[in-house]
Amino acid sequence: MYETMQVAEVGAGGLVRISEATRQQLGIVEGDKIEFKKADRTAVRDKAMAALKKVQEAFAGETERLGLKDEDDLFAMLDEIRQEVFEEWKERSEQYEDNA
Repeated sequence: MYETMQVAEVGAGGLVRISEATRQQLGIVEGDKIEFKKADRTAVRDKAMAALKKVQEAFAGETERLGLKDEDDLFAMLDEIRQEVFEEWKERSEQYEDNA
């Protein structure tokens, strides 16, 4: 079910020290928020699911509003936005060169 990677000790003030090797394996960097879940009296770290949950809450209803049905629709929208940003950047660059 779960693989034990490290046993962490809770120190003064509730600080939990996670070894460098474990942080690297799990992709944890300074400032990350870590969600602990209880499973058979075991705390499990699930950084990706916590982040996904926040994104889902923040964008609730937006996929329907934007007409996004699947990943292909999302990637198409992102490509369109990137192209618009590039065109705006290109136009500003040309204006800058004309004024220089």
